Amino acid sequence: FGYQIEIDPSPRAWSGGLFDEARRGWLQDLKENPAGRAAFRYQEWNRFRIECVGPWIKTWVNGVPVTDYFDTADLEGFIALQVHSGNNTRVRWRNPRVWDLGVRSWLSAFDGRSLDGWEAMEGNWSVADGVLVGRTSPTDVAQVATGEALENRALSFAVLFDQAARPPPVLPPVPA
Repeated sequence: FGYQIEIDPSPRAWSGGLFDEARRGWLQDLKENPAGRAAFRYQEWNRFRIECVGPWIKTWVNGVPVTDYFDTADLEGFIALQVHSGNNTRVRWRNPRVWDLGVRSWLSAFDGRSLDGWEAMEGNWSVADGVLVGRTSPTDVAQVATGEALENRALSFAVLFDQAARPPPVLPPVPA
């Protein structure tokens, strides 16, 4: 459960929207954000930036501001990547980095060779050509999370879908 930043290749186009899984549902969708809905480019690498600073959650998709939300429910937690089940989907994440706001520098969240520093919680995860690869089947979910709880961090990555499926969320910090 917890916060999810949506990656949505469907016609709905809510990539970058904020969803609270298993609790309150959509906190900030993109119904009234046409620029945000137009930011995601299907079958291309898309750059996401997610900032969780204290009670503020902000997202950008390909440089376009999408979410700016104040919520005090969770102020620290894990960062996870998830691929929903369906249609033998493969989603790739390139160059995930975490910005430590205390140090004010980008830290690589992935070494490009292994899953060191990540915990595969569900599904099929691998490393290929220097990118994290999450695969699903029609009944399986793929989910991987940081090995430690984080707070006051920003996350940046590029994502690419090989096949459309249910939108996979990125999970910013949730309760530790």
